[in-house]
Amino acid sequence: MKKILNIVVVLLLASVLLSCAKVTGVKKLKIGHGLDQSHPVHKAMLYLSERVNEKSNGSIQISVYPSQQLGTERECLELLQIGSLAMTKVSTSVLEGFVPIFKVFSLPYIFRSEEHKFNVFEGEVGRELLLSPEKYWLRGLCFYCIGSA
Repeated sequence: MKKILNIVVVLLLASVLLSCAKVTGVKKLKIGHGLDQSHPVHKAMLYLSERVNEKSNGSIQISVYPSQQLGTERECLELLQIGSLAMTKVSTSVLEGFVPIFKVFSLPYIFRSEEHKFNVFEGEVGRELLLSPEKYWLRGLCFYCIGSA
């Protein structure tokens, strides 16, 4: 039986500058994802947008497009690769089609416990996994874990 982990990865294009639109010194970035507006991850992205705007004194603005407004998870990854999107959130099951190493998350029982899982994500292995998509024009920022099957 194949255990599917519902781990969400936020990806950032290695060269964010390609997706920035300069208008009077303001960099405008887009985040696209497939989640509903009531989902906690969407709310976290809105919080990120607010904080970036605040911390940059308005010089960086992030627009969040939920509910597949800009495409499916796969299409958002493709938009990242060509520089039309700055960030997205994708499930590892979709990401593994672009970055084969992420197939490891489809293996059953790879974590002994919740503590072990978070130690992996926040440790050396997690850092290596987040950097591994760079050769595919993608870059991971963090892991979101919304539970496991």
